Amino acid sequence: MIDQDKAASRPMAVAAALTGRSIDDMAFHEQLVVLTGELRALRTPNGRWIFVDAVRLLLRVAGKLLIDIPEGLDDLTQEVRQICETCYVRQQPTIRIGQLDSDLSDAKAILNIGCQPRSGAPCVSVSANGWLCRATSGPASLDGDFSQANPISSLFAASIGVSEVFKRLIEMSDDISPPIENMTFSLFDHSDDPGDIGPTLPSTLEIPNTLLVGGGAIGSGVALLAAQLALRGKLHVVDKQQYADENMGTCVLMERNGWSKRGKAARLAEWISDNGSATASGERDFIADAASRETCQALAPSVVINGLDDVVARHDAQMLWPDIILDGGINNLGAAVVQHRLDNLGKACLRCTFKLPEVDTHAMQADLTGLDIRALIEPGRQLTAEDLESAAPDKRERLRKQMSEGKTICSIVSEAAMARLGVNLDAEFRPSVPFVATAAASLVMAEFAKYLLNPSAAYHQTTVFGSLFLGATSSARINRAADPSCLCVIHRETILSSKVRLRQHLEV
Repeated sequence: MIDQDKAASRPMAVAAALTGRSIDDMAFHEQLVVLTGELRALRTPNGRWIFVDAVRLLLRVAGKLLIDIPEGLDDLTQEVRQICETCYVRQQPTIRIGQLDSDLSDAKAILNIGCQPRSGAPCVSVSANGWLCRATSGPASLDGDFSQANPISSLFAASIGVSEVFKRLIEMSDDISPPIENMTFSLFDHSDDPGDIGPTLPSTLEIPNTLLVGGGAIGSGVALLAAQLALRGKLHVVDKQQYADENMGTCVLMERNGWSKRGKAARLAEWISDNGSATASGERDFIADAASRETCQALAPSVVINGLDDVVARHDAQMLWPDIILDGGINNLGAAVVQHRLDNLGKACLRCTFKLPEVDTHAMQADLTGLDIRALIEPGRQLTAEDLESAAPDKRERLRKQMSEGKTICSIVSEAAMARLGVNLDAEFRPSVPFVATAAASLVMAEFAKYLLNPSAAYHQTTVFGSLFLGATSSARINRAADPSCLCVIHRETILSSKVRLRQHLEV
């Protein structure tokens, strides 16, 4: 059984960080949120994707959820019921059919999938067409065209819509973060004033051998889109961790049963295989170790997709030197994608982009934990009695308790770092919200789809959506130049020639 408090802990921590005040957990989750949609919109693939994605996201941030579905959508209703039964955190939502005109005056926030806002109500409407995502909390109607199917813009629209709901639940001041009005954003050219809706996606996309590094919040969003895009080909997932109860609040696919205490990589690969068209496999390991093992060696991935929050892991993933590496990143409200293509002529790789801090990390960790520096060389192993003997005397009691709990060196370092900041949290705790992670996944998969459609097209090295609360006006496109001292410059010819030899070997 999922621990409700742990499942809600990360979104609640973001709420506290954004508002600067303690959030009353019970009062927060008693606020009524309504999800509804217009029949014309929900009959389209985009409308259906947005609605279902919004259900998955709202279940993780709203305690009291009412879902209004128009009559005549039996398949959608059945899918929503199944998700609600397996993915709710606090309580199962109420589902009503054909009661869209009911009084919703008690609602703290209303999310409408369609183009018609509710006058005088705390309502945000979202839509998607082609590569465009649209959202408004204002009185004007949105463009009502949903005709060009694209799950990427649909997931981004759901993310923006749930972001607006969350903004109302935590009562953010309009002076700081006003309601979004008449926003349009293109996932194709990253413009907030796009000229067209972008190219049509094929019904299925053939992918080269692909490696997904990280099965957490961003990785879950990538997996969801992999299924919705009907990707065909080999997809291997690598992650060193298991799912824990707190991941329920951030991972869009995680369910109440059959996920917690399962390896992230294997469980996510299982979900992809069950719900998509790709041939998926999973491996529990550090990426640096997995890269040298048989599965990754045989895969020889042409594409690497990262959903990481660790600079060292990003550097290790880059050392695979795939044709393209796509890295999703998040903070409390912002999402970004960084990419590097092997055939680039001077754009920064991940090793250039994400710099390691120029400090003696082990000395800092030894000071935080009391552990001997020699114990910190193997972060993945569990604490031992020998480690206690060499630890600082004033830290041994705490370390002894952590050893009895079977904790790893890595988790002990994380706990100590958070404690230094005055925060008493479980190991590996990172405040986050699911809709920011799915926004990042949308940015990543948009770049992947564009690469598959036209591998030689120009691209931006970094695309940032600075704040979901502020909308498309916070987006930016950046091109970072490669660091002349980086491996991607110094050993460029060696990297390219080794890739050619590897391909020739695999073709034999």
